Amino acid sequence: MRNKLLVFVAFALVASGCSSQQAVPVQSAGSASQGHHAGPDVRQKGEQPVNWRSFFWLSQFNPYYSTMLTGPDGAMWYNDYSGQQILRMAMDGTARQGAALTSFNPSAMALGSDNKFYAGDVNIAAIDIATTSGSVTQKAIPSGDKVGYDTMTLGPDGNVWFSEFSHYGKITTSGAITEFTFADSTTSNYFDGIVAGPDGNIWISEYNSSIVDKIVPATGHETTFSLGCSGQDLISAQGSLWVACTNNTLVQVTTAGVATAFYNPYGFSGSGKYLTVGPDGNPWFGTSNASVIGEFDPSTLQMTYYYPPANYGNANTMTAGPDGNIWTIENNQRTVQVYILNVMSVSPASLTFASTGLTSNIVVTQHGTSAWTATSSNTAIATVAQGSPANTFKVTSVAKGQCKIIVSDSVGNSFPVHVTVQ
Repeated sequence: MRNKLLVFVAFALVASGCSSQQAVPVQSAGSASQGHHAGPDVRQKGEQPVNWRSFFWLSQFNPYYSTMLTGPDGAMWYNDYSGQQILRMAMDGTARQGAALTSFNPSAMALGSDNKFYAGDVNIAAIDIATTSGSVTQKAIPSGDKVGYDTMTLGPDGNVWFSEFSHYGKITTSGAITEFTFADSTTSNYFDGIVAGPDGNIWISEYNSSIVDKIVPATGHETTFSLGCSGQDLISAQGSLWVACTNNTLVQVTTAGVATAFYNPYGFSGSGKYLTVGPDGNPWFGTSNASVIGEFDPSTLQMTYYYPPANYGNANTMTAGPDGNIWTIENNQRTVQVYILNVMSVSPASLTFASTGLTSNIVVTQHGTSAWTATSSNTAIATVAQGSPANTFKVTSVAKGQCKIIVSDSVGNSFPVHVTVQ
């Protein structure tokens, strides 16, 4: 069901003032012969395997510089750069336009403390503010500078912080914008990353300067640390900052500014928000080679790579959804792909009753879940009732025919049990 490749990082490079050599990954036993597994386009509805589900991402354009996040309504929201819009997808894959951004190509996006979406454009010196109902207002950037790719985040002060080509700044919920000049006077910092760190500060990776900056939200004061590589996307996980670098290293940066690099042989996607914090608290990332997605476990220094279905491209964006799964947007077929972490299974997967008035139990298995519901698609053929323990349901045959017993969890994952009454 779950195809994955494990890579153990045998040696880490401390980037601040140490050797320039980088770690070489050592494959675990039995993994070297694994190739890209071509599987079916999988759905989370009981088919086997059930690890992947695919949805059309709605736009006619390919996804560029995309960011996906969970909205205040519990749905997934993401920007469509070429389509000049923000899109909304429900947990069942139903998508619609969320907001039209006229003459605006959103390349960065964050959810503000006011539950509004803040979007930046690398071509226009402005920030668009959109509500879940679709209304949009625009605030001009005073300096005339432009927000970079994937460079917006909600700060601990309740403001949205962003990075520009030559500045970093913040926008309040009232629309007031404050900007600060980078200490190194960069004018081309457009591929950097930004995140609120575990220390209550804002952190920015400077792509062209190979440094990472710590920004104090109250004052805008900047402290610079050497990164040792060109850093792009940036997240906060497990008490540290994590930066994806163009030399195929995932760099851990402590709040004291100490950088340690870990080699990722598959590289990084390089377009959009492709680093995220997984439901397990670890860094997850999209890759540029082999069309796999990866996870790094800081406690074991182990990288795990998961093989999606066939024809999967690169994950241009990645985020942990409210359903406890990993959501990605891939560039090959313009799809939203969901990687199911806690797979639901029901046994038996089908029931055949020789006559009416008979009963049989079905049992649910799903890690991390303790309560489910079950419904019959046709109670005139078969009914279902809660059994004991909570993962057991009692199915009763009523009349000849076929129906399904649908078992669901609280976030919409479901499994159909096919019932035949003879």
